[in-house]
Amino acid sequence: MKPVVVLTTAVALIALWSRSLPAEDLTSQIIGIWKVKSVECVDADGKECSTPSSTLPRYHVFTRSGRYIKGSSSGAYAVDGGKVIITYDEPTNFPPTVLGREVSVSGNVMTLKSMPVVSKMARSAVVFTVVAEKVD
Repeated sequence: MKPVVVLTTAVALIALWSRSLPAEDLTSQIIGIWKVKSVECVDADGKECSTPSSTLPRYHVFTRSGRYIKGSSSGAYAVDGGKVIITYDEPTNFPPTVLGREVSVSGNVMTLKSMPVVSKMARSAVVFTVVAEKVD
């Protein structure tokens, strides 16, 4: 009788250990205040382009209620797969007013990669990649 109990216990433990833990929902991972650490700009040819420089810290805020705030801009956001879709309340300096960004979170670091947008500075389509660190 004892070997059956040991075998059953061993099989149960192996089954539990081999089961992957459910990944934390991306929506809950992005909620918080994120301080921008770097911004990279790449044009359609893969060349780096200049980004607006600022000595002031920049933050992205994602609230539990589905609100997004960045500086004086705000709007609603929704997570769709690996993307966050932001719909701004007011037109921003950079059209369109609905932006889709690829988003990934690893620990306390979030990466947001924009869809191609037309840059006034580069006068061509560019992609911005923002790396931010969670502060709250």
